[in-house]
Amino acid sequence: MLWMRNHNPNRIPTPLMLLLSTVTPPSPPSPISLDETNGFVYIRAQKMTESESLPRRPPRRRKRKLVSCRPCHIRKVKCDQGRPACGRCCKLKQTHACVYEQANDSSHAAAGSSEAVQGPAQSFQSIPGPASTNHPPNQESSRNQGTWQLLGVQSTTTGLTMETQRPVISTEMDLVGLSSAAIRGEEQKQVIFRGENFRTHYYGGSNATSLIGQFPELRRFMKEAIMQHTALPRVQRDLKALQVEWKKEKGACLPAEHSGLWHLLPPREIARQLIRRYCDTFESTYRILHRPSFLADYEACWDDPAAARPALVVMMLLVMSCVIGVPAAPETESDVTVMYVGDSSVARERAVLWIEVAERWLQVQSQKMVYLAIWQIRCLLILAKQINVFKKKRFWTETGTLLREAMAAGLHRDPGLLGEKVSFFDQEMRRRLWATITELELQASIDRGMPSASAGIFADCRRVLNIDDEALSVAGSSGSNQQINGQEDNQYTDTSFLWASRASFALRVSLNSFVNDLGSPDTYDQVSQYEEQITQQLRMLPSWVLAGTGEEEERERERNRDPREAVPSSRRPPSSLAASLLRLQLHQFFLILHAPFTRKTDVSPRSSLSRMICFQASRDILKQYRRVDQSVYFPLLLLRLDFFRAALVTSYTAYASLRSGMSSSSSSSSSSSSLFSQSTNVFLQHVDDVLTMLEHRITRLGTGFTHYWYISAASGFLRSVISPADSATQKTQAVERVTSQYFRVLASQEDMARAREEINLHITDMNITPDLSFHPLTEGVFDTDLPFPEFFFGDPAAWTFENFE
Repeated sequence: MLWMRNHNPNRIPTPLMLLLSTVTPPSPPSPISLDETNGFVYIRAQKMTESESLPRRPPRRRKRKLVSCRPCHIRKVKCDQGRPACGRCCKLKQTHACVYEQANDSSHAAAGSSEAVQGPAQSFQSIPGPASTNHPPNQESSRNQGTWQLLGVQSTTTGLTMETQRPVISTEMDLVGLSSAAIRGEEQKQVIFRGENFRTHYYGGSNATSLIGQFPELRRFMKEAIMQHTALPRVQRDLKALQVEWKKEKGACLPAEHSGLWHLLPPREIARQLIRRYCDTFESTYRILHRPSFLADYEACWDDPAAARPALVVMMLLVMSCVIGVPAAPETESDVTVMYVGDSSVARERAVLWIEVAERWLQVQSQKMVYLAIWQIRCLLILAKQINVFKKKRFWTETGTLLREAMAAGLHRDPGLLGEKVSFFDQEMRRRLWATITELELQASIDRGMPSASAGIFADCRRVLNIDDEALSVAGSSGSNQQINGQEDNQYTDTSFLWASRASFALRVSLNSFVNDLGSPDTYDQVSQYEEQITQQLRMLPSWVLAGTGEEEERERERNRDPREAVPSSRRPPSSLAASLLRLQLHQFFLILHAPFTRKTDVSPRSSLSRMICFQASRDILKQYRRVDQSVYFPLLLLRLDFFRAALVTSYTAYASLRSGMSSSSSSSSSSSSLFSQSTNVFLQHVDDVLTMLEHRITRLGTGFTHYWYISAASGFLRSVISPADSATQKTQAVERVTSQYFRVLASQEDMARAREEINLHITDMNITPDLSFHPLTEGVFDTDLPFPEFFFGDPAAWTFENFE
């Protein structure tokens, strides 16, 4: 029995009519065709009216020659067929997406043969359509234009495969081979891709260290200095031996099975100072806690430890781990002696212990019963790891995971959509957490040189309100959804940093995607347009940022205040840390955008202009670290490495200016060269100041020798360029500066037995509560296997860039 779906007996013959047709006279061709496949008969029918008869096969529609680019073809707009990009795509700033398809007919191929061979669009390949058989089966996802596409294209020269993902740049993704820039005669973007087999690491264009990839002269200087001086490998072996010994002893610092979280807390007075230090610094930027409620719970848990919630204790540990390496305000480097165990300071090791305990506690919590404290702990973990440089190679992946967890919980959607199910207090806390998570993920992407996940996210979560925590406390205590209005843009509140930072967030995401996109080479016109937008955002910063802060005048009054008294937000001066971060997160892009153009030796004045912009931006970045007092200087020093990027760019552009002046007689090149020659001492002083900052960072953490070596080598290289006769001396001094830092750490080693007692500090004034116990930390939490090669710094190529690709 034949079955035909959606048959119409009035228009299509039934199976009985088909049988009767065998004895009827011949008739015109039937609109029904039979197809027999695998023993099944399929009936295909075409609709027809009583007045017309359809042929067996409809005539094929002539395929029109496609002469417009793909974006114009999809939008169904007129294309002027400009090469390499049409006028409409140039106007929309989508030159990277302007791709012309190659026609299949020979006449069209012959007409555009010369352009296909010589034109730059030859390196672009369009995505095969659904009917194409050229793509492998694993590219079936390309049929769905609404999803993110991840396709590989075989390079024509190197045989490498590049994966390009552009969810927001355009709906039609153009794929460019790794060698496309070389084919077009353009300079490729420099990245760091090193390692062997599957033990490889990749750092994109916005990563600060990737600039060394464009600096072969510095790499040669570094390699020669390392190979000619054996003192550095010897001292590194000594420090490595201490590190291995400490890793074996570190297991003794773990809490026993019967002990609880409370036993990890320091005495009450020390804990209060550390928590206040965090609230005055980092909490004025990334809003994770609600300060009044957290301080109230903190005091209550000390008054009644048995009632303390484990989540609150974990939050206290993470808060203290963020600032345990930050010295108190009256202290200076000469007033305090920092002790070390292996290659880490004792304070950092205590912070790492608290981080690992909190991370272990979070892993055993239920994923179904998630509440506010869980999200706060997740954010604090990321911040504490970043400040203490703990598992730094995982920053980008962990922040991306946190962002996806937030999306899975719907934090990217505005909580007002849930109506009365979410109180006004919880709505605002959700917005604060989402803003904090996106900011942390974006900066981690910039530091790593990777695309940000925020580039492909549709989020309608509104900006945080510019209000103080006290105002939010009043609204939350009422138990209703009463709405409150935020303050004016120029009025400083507890959330002013997130409020002001959101204004430039979309621009920073776009900039990060632009500089880390391997498929589209940067053009100076695009860089100039972005530069104008950054300058505009800097001018739009609130007045409390542009006019400076009054924090220094209030410092003495703050020290004399009762530590248990919460300061009203209206009395707190604007945070200089928040003001510096708002400037730094924009100034960093001046260096990222213009540094690749400073090395060009063409006669165009653009290179000279880029060098001057880089000099100015580096000076402004270093100024942010000099203008703040010590209470803000060290948090800023541990949180970001903008000063390291500024020193590298200064050395890079200074050498480019000297080389350009020696190789070219144009006025533009000579002007930039004369600028450096007249201000040689100023630029060298900038580099030396960064060396001092890195020394302070090593002092507080006990780690960071690699960054110190890069700047030490850059300083010696610049001096050797100015005075070639002193090249050997500068190499020796560059190595000795690093060696002295190792000796300084080796000379301040703490006894390991005493270090265990200090890190696993037990309180003696109370002994509580089995209620705070948690799952014991078993063996394997601390990995004692160190798969390093001969030297402490691991692969020597990390210091010489010998296997740089």
